[in-house]
Amino acid sequence: MCLKSLRQFIQVIAVACLFLLELYPVQALAQEQVDVQDQDCHSVNADAVVSFAQGLRSNGSSVATDRSNPAQALGAPQNDDTVNFVSLGFGGEIVVGFNNAITNVSGDDFSLVETSFGNPSCEQYRERAEVSASQDGVTWTVLGTTCQDGSFDLGALGWAKYIKVVDVSDSGDFSGTVDGFDVDGLVGVSCDRERVRPVLECVTDDANEDGIPDTDAGGNPLYTARFGYLNENSSPVTVPVGNFNKFSPAPQDRGQTITFLPGRQVGVFDVPFNGNNLVWTLGNPLNGRTRTSTANKNFQNKCTPPRKKVKPVFECYLDKGNGTYAAYFGYLNENSVPVTIPVGTSAIGTNKFTPLENSGQPEVFEPGRVRGAFSFDFNGDNQVWTLGYSDTGTRTATASNGERATQCSSIYPFASCIRRGPDGNFRASFGYSNPNLFDITLPVGSLNSFSPAPENRGQ
Repeated sequence: MCLKSLRQFIQVIAVACLFLLELYPVQALAQEQVDVQDQDCHSVNADAVVSFAQGLRSNGSSVATDRSNPAQALGAPQNDDTVNFVSLGFGGEIVVGFNNAITNVSGDDFSLVETSFGNPSCEQYRERAEVSASQDGVTWTVLGTTCQDGSFDLGALGWAKYIKVVDVSDSGDFSGTVDGFDVDGLVGVSCDRERVRPVLECVTDDANEDGIPDTDAGGNPLYTARFGYLNENSSPVTVPVGNFNKFSPAPQDRGQTITFLPGRQVGVFDVPFNGNNLVWTLGNPLNGRTRTSTANKNFQNKCTPPRKKVKPVFECYLDKGNGTYAAYFGYLNENSVPVTIPVGTSAIGTNKFTPLENSGQPEVFEPGRVRGAFSFDFNGDNQVWTLGYSDTGTRTATASNGERATQCSSIYPFASCIRRGPDGNFRASFGYSNPNLFDITLPVGSLNSFSPAPENRGQ
Protein backbone atom coordinates (compact mmCIF):
# COMPACT_ATOMS: atom_id res chain seq x y z
CA MET A 1 0.00 0.00 0.00
CA CYS A 2 1.04 3.64 -0.44
CA LEU A 3 1.30 5.56 2.85
CA LYS A 4 0.28 9.22 2.46
CA SER A 5 2.02 12.12 4.14
CA LEU A 6 -1.15 13.17 5.99
CA ARG A 7 -2.27 11.34 9.07
CA GLN A 8 -4.76 8.70 7.99
CA PHE A 9 -6.84 5.85 9.34
CA ILE A 10 -7.45 2.42 7.91
CA GLN A 11 -9.83 -0.14 9.32
CA VAL A 12 -8.87 -3.78 9.58
CA ILE A 13 -11.58 -6.39 9.94
CA ALA A 14 -9.73 -9.65 10.40
CA VAL A 15 -12.70 -11.92 9.87
CA ALA A 16 -13.59 -10.26 6.57
CA CYS A 17 -10.22 -10.44 4.75
CA LEU A 18 -11.00 -13.60 2.81
CA PHE A 19 -14.48 -12.32 1.97
CA LEU A 20 -13.08 -9.08 0.55
CA LEU A 21 -10.62 -10.96 -1.63
CA GLU A 22 -13.50 -12.94 -3.07
CA LEU A 23 -15.46 -9.76 -3.75
CA TYR A 24 -12.61 -7.90 -5.43
CA PRO A 25 -10.45 -10.32 -7.44
CA VAL A 26 -7.49 -8.93 -9.38
CA GLN A 27 -8.40 -8.37 -13.03
CA ALA A 28 -5.88 -8.81 -15.85
CA LEU A 29 -5.32 -5.91 -18.21
CA ALA A 30 -6.78 -6.66 -21.63
CA GLN A 31 -4.92 -5.94 -24.86
CA GLU A 32 -6.11 -2.64 -26.30
CA GLN A 33 -8.47 -3.12 -29.23
CA VAL A 34 -9.84 -0.63 -31.72
CA ASP A 35 -13.55 0.06 -32.04
CA VAL A 36 -14.00 0.07 -35.80
CA GLN A 37 -16.88 2.54 -35.47
CA ASP A 38 -14.56 5.13 -33.91
CA GLN A 39 -11.75 4.79 -36.46
CA ASP A 40 -11.17 5.09 -40.21
CA CYS A 41 -11.03 1.36 -40.95
CA HIS A 42 -10.76 -0.35 -44.31
CA SER A 43 -9.98 -3.73 -45.85
CA VAL A 44 -6.36 -4.54 -46.73
CA ASN A 45 -4.55 -7.34 -48.56
CA ALA A 46 -0.95 -8.51 -48.54
CA ASP A 47 1.29 -6.20 -50.62
CA ALA A 48 4.70 -7.91 -50.66
CA VAL A 49 6.31 -11.35 -50.46
CA VAL A 50 8.99 -11.16 -47.75
CA SER A 51 10.16 -14.76 -48.02
CA PHE A 52 9.04 -18.04 -49.60
CA ALA A 53 10.36 -21.54 -48.96
CA GLN A 54 8.37 -24.11 -50.90
CA GLY A 55 8.16 -27.72 -49.82
CA LEU A 56 7.58 -30.80 -51.99
CA ARG A 57 4.45 -32.64 -53.02
CA SER A 58 3.25 -35.62 -50.98
CA ASN A 59 5.17 -38.03 -53.29
CA GLY A 60 8.43 -36.08 -52.98
CA SER A 61 8.23 -34.37 -56.38
CA SER A 62 8.37 -30.63 -57.04
CA VAL A 63 5.24 -28.51 -57.14
CA ALA A 64 4.10 -27.48 -60.63
CA THR A 65 5.46 -24.17 -61.91
CA ASP A 66 2.04 -22.53 -62.29
CA ARG A 67 1.44 -23.13 -58.57
CA SER A 68 4.87 -21.91 -57.42
CA ASN A 69 4.64 -18.14 -57.87
CA PRO A 70 4.43 -16.59 -54.37
CA ALA A 71 3.10 -13.31 -55.81
CA GLN A 72 -0.18 -15.14 -56.39
CA ALA A 73 -0.77 -14.87 -52.62
CA LEU A 74 -0.84 -11.06 -52.87
CA GLY A 75 -3.82 -8.81 -53.44
CA ALA A 76 -7.46 -9.79 -53.06
CA PRO A 77 -8.16 -13.54 -53.10
CA GLN A 78 -10.17 -14.78 -56.10
CA ASN A 79 -11.83 -17.46 -53.99
CA ASP A 80 -12.55 -19.75 -56.93
CA ASP A 81 -11.14 -22.91 -58.55
CA THR A 82 -8.75 -21.18 -60.97
CA VAL A 83 -4.98 -21.55 -60.50
CA ASN A 84 -4.39 -18.11 -58.95
CA PHE A 85 -2.84 -19.33 -55.72
CA VAL A 86 0.56 -20.49 -54.52
CA SER A 87 1.06 -24.01 -53.16
CA LEU A 88 3.31 -24.17 -50.10
CA GLY A 89 4.21 -27.82 -50.49
CA PHE A 90 4.44 -30.03 -47.42
CA GLY A 91 6.33 -28.13 -44.69
CA GLY A 92 6.70 -25.05 -46.91
CA GLU A 93 6.07 -21.50 -45.74
CA ILE A 94 5.46 -17.98 -46.96
CA VAL A 95 5.81 -14.60 -45.22
CA VAL A 96 3.84 -11.66 -46.63
CA GLY A 97 3.89 -7.98 -45.66
CA PHE A 98 1.23 -5.29 -45.49
CA ASN A 99 1.83 -1.62 -46.33
CA ASN A 100 -1.07 -0.74 -44.05
CA ALA A 101 -0.79 -2.75 -40.84
CA ILE A 102 -3.56 -5.10 -39.75
CA THR A 103 -5.22 -3.62 -36.66
CA ASN A 104 -6.42 -5.52 -33.60
CA VAL A 105 -10.15 -4.83 -33.68
CA SER A 106 -12.97 -6.43 -31.71
CA GLY A 107 -13.34 -9.97 -33.05
CA ASP A 108 -11.23 -11.55 -35.79
CA ASP A 109 -8.69 -9.27 -37.50
CA PHE A 110 -7.90 -11.08 -40.77
CA SER A 111 -8.85 -14.10 -42.85
CA LEU A 112 -6.68 -16.57 -44.77
CA VAL A 113 -8.30 -17.90 -47.97
CA GLU A 114 -7.17 -21.34 -49.18
CA THR A 115 -8.01 -23.06 -52.48
CA SER A 116 -9.27 -26.65 -52.54
CA PHE A 117 -11.00 -27.51 -55.82
CA GLY A 118 -14.67 -28.32 -55.37
CA ASN A 119 -14.80 -26.86 -51.81
CA PRO A 120 -14.48 -30.17 -49.95
CA SER A 121 -14.89 -30.22 -46.17
CA CYS A 122 -11.89 -30.40 -43.87
CA GLU A 123 -12.72 -34.03 -43.09
CA GLN A 124 -12.51 -34.79 -46.82
CA TYR A 125 -9.37 -32.75 -47.53
CA ARG A 126 -7.16 -31.95 -44.54
CA GLU A 127 -4.91 -29.20 -45.87
CA ARG A 128 -3.73 -27.43 -42.73
CA ALA A 129 -1.52 -24.43 -41.91
CA GLU A 130 -0.06 -22.71 -38.85
CA VAL A 131 -0.43 -18.94 -38.91
CA SER A 132 1.78 -16.39 -37.09
CA ALA A 133 1.91 -12.59 -36.97
CA SER A 134 4.72 -10.09 -36.40
CA GLN A 135 5.21 -6.35 -36.11
CA ASP A 136 8.84 -6.34 -37.27
CA GLY A 137 9.26 -9.58 -39.24
CA VAL A 138 11.65 -10.92 -36.58
CA THR A 139 9.59 -11.69 -33.46
CA TRP A 140 6.60 -13.91 -34.18
CA THR A 141 3.40 -14.70 -32.31
CA VAL A 142 1.68 -17.97 -33.24
CA LEU A 143 -2.05 -17.32 -33.65
CA GLY A 144 -3.21 -20.87 -34.31
CA THR A 145 -3.82 -23.40 -37.08
CA THR A 146 -6.54 -23.70 -39.69
CA CYS A 147 -7.88 -26.40 -41.94
CA GLN A 148 -8.42 -24.71 -45.33
CA ASP A 149 -9.92 -21.21 -44.85
CA GLY A 150 -9.51 -19.60 -41.42
CA SER A 151 -9.98 -16.34 -39.52
CA PHE A 152 -7.64 -15.10 -36.80
CA ASP A 153 -7.44 -12.60 -33.96
CA LEU A 154 -4.12 -10.86 -33.29
CA GLY A 155 -4.43 -11.68 -29.59
CA ALA A 156 -1.76 -9.87 -27.58
CA LEU A 157 -0.57 -7.86 -30.60
CA GLY A 158 -2.10 -4.41 -31.11
CA TRP A 159 -1.21 -4.55 -34.83
CA ALA A 160 0.84 -6.57 -37.30
CA LYS A 161 2.60 -5.87 -40.59
CA TYR A 162 3.71 -9.43 -41.38
CA ILE A 163 1.86 -12.77 -41.58
CA LYS A 164 3.58 -16.15 -41.83
CA VAL A 165 1.74 -19.24 -43.15
CA VAL A 166 3.42 -22.63 -42.64
CA ASP A 167 2.04 -25.86 -44.08
CA VAL A 168 1.45 -28.46 -41.34
CA SER A 169 -0.55 -30.94 -43.41
CA ASP A 170 0.02 -34.68 -42.87
CA SER A 171 0.70 -36.45 -46.17
CA GLY A 172 -0.79 -39.58 -44.64
CA ASP A 173 -4.22 -37.93 -44.68
CA PHE A 174 -4.32 -37.99 -48.51
CA SER A 175 -4.76 -40.91 -50.91
CA GLY A 176 -3.43 -39.19 -54.06
CA THR A 177 -0.55 -36.85 -54.84
CA VAL A 178 -1.23 -33.38 -53.43
CA ASP A 179 0.62 -30.05 -53.07
CA GLY A 180 -0.07 -29.10 -49.48
CA PHE A 181 -1.72 -25.88 -48.34
CA ASP A 182 -2.64 -23.42 -51.13
CA VAL A 183 -2.67 -19.69 -50.30
CA ASP A 184 -5.15 -17.71 -52.39
CA GLY A 185 -4.85 -14.50 -50.37
CA LEU A 186 -5.37 -12.70 -47.07
CA VAL A 187 -7.93 -10.08 -46.09
CA GLY A 188 -7.39 -7.90 -43.01
CA VAL A 189 -8.75 -4.81 -41.28
CA SER A 190 -6.57 -1.70 -41.01
CA CYS A 191 -7.58 1.30 -38.91
CA ASP A 192 -5.82 4.66 -38.93
CA ARG A 193 -4.43 5.54 -35.53
CA GLU A 194 -4.39 9.10 -34.25
CA ARG A 195 -1.55 11.16 -35.60
CA VAL A 196 1.82 12.29 -34.26
CA ARG A 197 2.60 15.74 -35.68
CA PRO A 198 5.87 17.70 -35.70
CA VAL A 199 5.76 21.31 -34.51
CA LEU A 200 8.35 24.04 -35.09
CA GLU A 201 8.31 26.28 -32.02
CA CYS A 202 10.85 28.97 -32.91
CA VAL A 203 14.13 29.86 -34.63
CA THR A 204 16.96 32.01 -33.26
CA ASP A 205 20.39 33.19 -34.39
CA ASP A 206 21.41 33.90 -30.78
CA ALA A 207 20.87 30.66 -28.86
CA ASN A 208 22.89 31.77 -25.83
CA GLU A 209 21.33 35.27 -25.85
CA ASP A 210 24.65 37.08 -25.57
CA GLY A 211 23.58 39.68 -28.12
CA ILE A 212 26.00 38.36 -30.75
CA PRO A 213 24.69 36.35 -33.75
CA ASP A 214 25.90 32.76 -33.62
CA THR A 215 28.40 31.39 -36.14
CA ASP A 216 29.79 27.96 -36.90
CA ALA A 217 33.46 26.97 -36.81
CA GLY A 218 33.99 28.51 -40.24
CA GLY A 219 32.44 31.82 -39.30
CA ASN A 220 29.21 31.20 -41.22
CA PRO A 221 25.83 32.25 -39.74
CA LEU A 222 24.38 29.57 -37.42
CA TYR A 223 20.73 29.27 -36.43
CA THR A 224 18.92 27.08 -33.89
CA ALA A 225 15.47 25.58 -34.45
CA ARG A 226 13.41 24.40 -31.48
CA PHE A 227 10.87 21.63 -32.11
CA GLY A 228 7.99 20.08 -30.20
CA TYR A 229 5.19 17.74 -31.24
CA LEU A 230 1.54 16.79 -30.80
CA ASN A 231 0.74 13.14 -30.06
CA GLU A 232 -3.02 12.64 -30.43
CA ASN A 233 -2.84 9.15 -28.94
CA SER A 234 -3.64 8.49 -25.28
CA SER A 235 -0.39 6.56 -24.74
CA PRO A 236 3.27 6.99 -25.76
CA VAL A 237 4.19 6.19 -29.38
CA THR A 238 7.66 5.10 -30.50
CA VAL A 239 8.84 6.05 -34.00
CA PRO A 240 12.52 5.16 -34.63
CA VAL A 241 14.69 7.42 -36.76
CA GLY A 242 14.03 6.46 -40.38
CA ASN A 243 11.50 7.12 -43.10
CA PHE A 244 8.82 8.14 -40.60
CA ASN A 245 11.04 10.22 -38.31
CA LYS A 246 13.80 12.02 -40.16
CA PHE A 247 15.38 15.34 -41.02
CA SER A 248 16.34 16.59 -44.45
CA PRO A 249 18.82 17.51 -45.71
CA ALA A 250 21.01 14.77 -44.23
CA PRO A 251 21.77 13.61 -41.64
CA GLN A 252 18.34 12.11 -40.88
CA ASP A 253 19.22 11.83 -37.18
CA ARG A 254 19.65 15.23 -35.56
CA GLY A 255 18.93 14.17 -32.00
CA GLN A 256 15.13 14.19 -32.36
CA THR A 257 13.04 12.25 -29.90
CA ILE A 258 11.79 8.76 -30.80
CA THR A 259 9.36 8.27 -27.89
CA PHE A 260 6.39 10.62 -28.15
CA LEU A 261 4.41 11.22 -24.99
CA PRO A 262 0.66 11.93 -25.19
CA GLY A 263 -0.54 15.46 -25.85
CA ARG A 264 1.23 18.65 -26.89
CA GLN A 265 4.89 18.62 -25.84
CA VAL A 266 6.59 22.03 -26.17
CA GLY A 267 10.27 22.75 -26.86
CA VAL A 268 11.45 19.14 -26.75
CA PHE A 269 14.76 19.49 -28.62
CA ASP A 270 16.96 22.00 -30.47
CA VAL A 271 18.71 21.58 -33.83
CA PRO A 272 21.50 23.90 -35.08
CA PHE A 273 21.38 24.56 -38.85
CA ASN A 274 22.63 26.98 -41.52
CA GLY A 275 19.38 28.91 -42.02
CA ASN A 276 18.25 27.12 -45.18
CA ASN A 277 15.14 24.92 -45.13
CA LEU A 278 15.40 22.21 -42.46
CA VAL A 279 12.51 19.74 -42.71
CA TRP A 280 11.39 17.35 -39.96
CA THR A 281 9.24 14.55 -41.35
CA LEU A 282 7.20 12.62 -38.79
CA GLY A 283 4.42 10.12 -39.27
CA ASN A 284 2.64 6.90 -38.53
CA PRO A 285 4.43 3.75 -39.82
CA LEU A 286 1.14 1.84 -39.58
CA ASN A 287 -0.54 3.78 -42.37
CA GLY A 288 2.39 5.38 -44.17
CA ARG A 289 1.17 8.95 -43.62
CA THR A 290 3.58 11.70 -42.62
CA ARG A 291 3.54 15.40 -41.70
CA THR A 292 6.37 17.89 -42.05
CA SER A 293 7.52 20.98 -40.19
CA THR A 294 10.05 23.30 -41.88
CA ALA A 295 12.48 25.65 -40.19
CA ASN A 296 14.44 28.43 -41.92
CA LYS A 297 16.09 31.70 -40.94
CA ASN A 298 12.96 33.69 -41.88
CA PHE A 299 10.66 31.92 -39.42
CA GLN A 300 8.99 34.72 -37.45
CA ASN A 301 8.71 33.08 -34.03
CA LYS A 302 11.96 33.83 -32.21
CA CYS A 303 13.12 31.65 -29.30
CA THR A 304 12.87 33.52 -26.00
CA PRO A 305 13.69 33.13 -23.21
CA PRO A 306 16.35 30.40 -22.89
CA ARG A 307 15.48 27.24 -21.04
CA LYS A 308 16.22 27.02 -17.34
CA LYS A 309 17.76 24.17 -15.41
CA VAL A 310 16.20 20.90 -14.32
CA LYS A 311 18.00 19.46 -11.29
CA PRO A 312 17.83 15.97 -9.77
CA VAL A 313 17.36 15.56 -6.01
CA PHE A 314 18.10 12.49 -3.86
CA GLU A 315 15.51 12.58 -1.07
CA CYS A 316 16.47 9.64 1.15
CA TYR A 317 16.93 5.91 1.33
CA LEU A 318 14.84 3.31 3.16
CA ASP A 319 16.47 0.24 4.72
CA LYS A 320 14.16 -2.65 3.83
CA GLY A 321 15.86 -4.96 6.34
CA ASN A 322 16.72 -7.73 3.88
CA GLY A 323 20.00 -6.41 2.46
CA THR A 324 18.23 -4.12 -0.01
CA TYR A 325 17.30 -0.46 0.10
CA ALA A 326 14.77 1.80 -1.57
CA ALA A 327 16.05 5.07 -3.06
CA TYR A 328 13.65 8.03 -3.32
CA PHE A 329 14.30 10.83 -5.81
CA GLY A 330 12.66 14.12 -6.69
CA TYR A 331 13.66 17.08 -8.85
CA LEU A 332 13.57 20.85 -9.26
CA ASN A 333 12.33 22.25 -12.59
CA GLU A 334 13.15 25.97 -12.71
CA ASN A 335 11.04 26.46 -15.82
CA SER A 336 7.45 27.72 -15.52
CA VAL A 337 6.08 24.97 -17.78
CA PRO A 338 6.47 21.19 -17.94
CA VAL A 339 9.56 20.13 -19.90
CA THR A 340 10.60 16.87 -21.52
CA ILE A 341 14.04 15.23 -21.34
CA PRO A 342 14.00 11.67 -22.77
CA VAL A 343 15.75 8.85 -20.92
CA GLY A 344 19.33 8.49 -22.15
CA THR A 345 21.70 10.99 -23.74
CA SER A 346 20.71 13.00 -26.82
CA ALA A 347 21.01 16.44 -28.35
CA ILE A 348 18.24 17.54 -25.98
CA GLY A 349 20.10 16.64 -22.83
CA THR A 350 20.86 13.84 -20.39
CA ASN A 351 18.46 11.86 -18.20
CA LYS A 352 20.12 8.66 -17.08
CA PHE A 353 21.24 6.61 -14.11
CA THR A 354 24.55 4.87 -13.56
CA PRO A 355 24.88 1.89 -13.58
CA LEU A 356 21.33 1.19 -14.92
CA GLU A 357 20.43 3.93 -17.40
CA ASN A 358 16.66 3.56 -17.11
CA SER A 359 15.71 3.18 -13.45
CA GLY A 360 12.12 4.33 -13.78
CA GLN A 361 12.83 8.07 -13.77
CA PRO A 362 10.30 10.41 -15.43
CA GLU A 363 10.73 12.04 -18.83
CA VAL A 364 8.25 14.87 -18.25
CA PHE A 365 9.15 17.27 -15.42
CA GLU A 366 6.46 19.46 -13.87
CA PRO A 367 7.38 23.01 -12.81
CA GLY A 368 8.85 23.62 -9.38
CA ARG A 369 10.09 21.29 -6.65
CA VAL A 370 8.57 17.82 -6.96
CA ARG A 371 9.36 15.55 -3.99
CA GLY A 372 9.47 11.77 -4.04
CA ALA A 373 8.69 11.58 -7.76
CA PHE A 374 9.83 7.94 -8.01
CA SER A 375 11.75 5.24 -6.19
CA PHE A 376 13.50 1.97 -6.88
CA ASP A 377 15.30 -0.77 -4.95
CA PHE A 378 19.10 -1.04 -4.91
CA ASN A 379 21.83 -2.97 -3.08
CA GLY A 380 23.45 0.00 -1.34
CA ASP A 381 25.99 0.80 -4.06
CA ASN A 382 25.98 4.31 -5.50
CA GLN A 383 23.11 5.08 -7.88
CA VAL A 384 23.90 8.28 -9.78
CA TRP A 385 21.18 10.26 -11.59
CA THR A 386 22.51 12.69 -14.21
CA LEU A 387 19.89 15.18 -15.43
CA GLY A 388 19.78 18.40 -17.43
CA TYR A 389 19.55 20.09 -20.80
CA SER A 390 22.58 20.18 -23.08
CA ASP A 391 22.43 23.98 -23.21
CA THR A 392 21.93 24.59 -19.47
CA GLY A 393 24.26 21.93 -18.07
CA THR A 394 23.63 18.73 -16.11
CA ARG A 395 23.58 17.98 -12.39
CA THR A 396 23.91 14.70 -10.51
CA ALA A 397 22.23 13.24 -7.44
CA THR A 398 23.60 10.10 -5.80
CA ALA A 399 21.74 7.54 -3.72
CA SER A 400 23.67 5.36 -1.29
CA ASN A 401 23.39 3.91 2.21
CA GLY A 402 26.60 5.56 3.38
CA GLU A 403 27.11 7.47 6.63
CA ARG A 404 26.40 10.82 5.00
CA ALA A 405 23.34 9.66 3.09
CA THR A 406 19.93 10.79 4.32
CA GLN A 407 17.75 8.00 5.65
CA CYS A 408 14.00 8.28 5.21
CA SER A 409 12.05 9.03 8.38
CA SER A 410 10.31 6.10 10.03
CA ILE A 411 6.58 5.49 9.61
CA TYR A 412 4.82 5.25 12.97
CA PRO A 413 1.72 3.04 13.27
CA PHE A 414 -0.83 3.45 16.06
CA ALA A 415 -4.07 1.84 17.15
CA SER A 416 -6.96 4.26 17.32
CA CYS A 417 -9.64 2.14 18.91
CA ILE A 418 -11.05 -1.36 19.33
CA ARG A 419 -14.76 -2.09 19.32
CA ARG A 420 -17.04 -5.10 19.10
CA GLY A 421 -19.37 -5.33 16.12
CA PRO A 422 -22.95 -6.65 16.13
CA ASP A 423 -21.63 -9.99 14.90
CA GLY A 424 -19.53 -10.39 18.05
CA ASN A 425 -16.19 -9.93 16.25
CA PHE A 426 -13.77 -7.23 17.34
CA ARG A 427 -12.78 -4.47 14.92
CA ALA A 428 -9.48 -2.62 15.26
CA SER A 429 -8.90 0.78 13.66
CA PHE A 430 -5.31 1.69 12.81
CA GLY A 431 -3.60 4.83 11.56
CA TYR A 432 -0.05 5.98 10.95
CA SER A 433 2.16 9.05 10.84
CA ASN A 434 4.50 9.64 7.87
CA PRO A 435 6.95 12.48 8.68
CA ASN A 436 8.33 12.41 5.12
CA LEU A 437 7.10 15.06 2.68
CA PHE A 438 6.15 12.48 0.06
CA ASP A 439 4.54 9.05 -0.21
CA ILE A 440 6.44 6.01 1.04
CA THR A 441 5.63 2.52 -0.24
CA LEU A 442 5.96 -0.38 2.21
CA PRO A 443 4.89 -3.73 0.77
CA VAL A 444 3.49 -6.27 3.19
CA GLY A 445 6.46 -8.00 4.78
CA SER A 446 8.99 -7.45 7.55
CA LEU A 447 8.44 -3.66 7.56
CA ASN A 448 4.66 -3.80 7.24
CA SER A 449 3.09 -6.81 8.92
CA PHE A 450 0.61 -7.96 11.54
CA SER A 451 1.18 -10.56 14.24
CA PRO A 452 -0.06 -13.08 14.99
CA ALA A 453 -0.48 -14.41 11.46
CA PRO A 454 -1.64 -13.66 8.90
CA GLU A 455 0.80 -10.77 8.44
CA ASN A 456 -1.40 -9.38 5.64
CA ARG A 457 -4.69 -8.05 7.06
CA GLY A 458 -5.48 -5.55 4.35
CA GLN A 459 -3.14 -2.81 5.54
